[in-house]
Amino acid sequence: MVEKEQQPVSNGLAVASLAVGIFAFLLSWTAVFGLPVSVVAIAFGVVALVNKQDNNMAIAGLVLGIVSFVVSAVLLAVALLGMNGDPSQAIPQVHGRPMHVVLYQDQSY
Repeated sequence: MVEKEQQPVSNGLAVASLAVGIFAFLLSWTAVFGLPVSVVAIAFGVVALVNKQDNNMAIAGLVLGIVSFVVSAVLLAVALLGMNGDPSQAIPQVHGRPMHVVLYQDQSY
């Protein structure tokens, strides 16, 4: 009987999941960048777990990706609900006029 040599399992995806998960966590406060990066961290974590790579790193990356996704999604929802569906509400108002108009209008005395 010929036995095949056991190939060492690469932990590349588990390491990538952890690294991208940390990066996603740092970017989670910016919903625009945090959401896509957290999805990548989640995907790397799931694939690493399916391939039976280092469980601890894969799980840590997966958890960081999920937490980052939730934080980014909540912040995006709060920002969108705060505008009441009107993007012009994102510009601060001063006496009913957009702040940039008040700041830059010609003030001749």
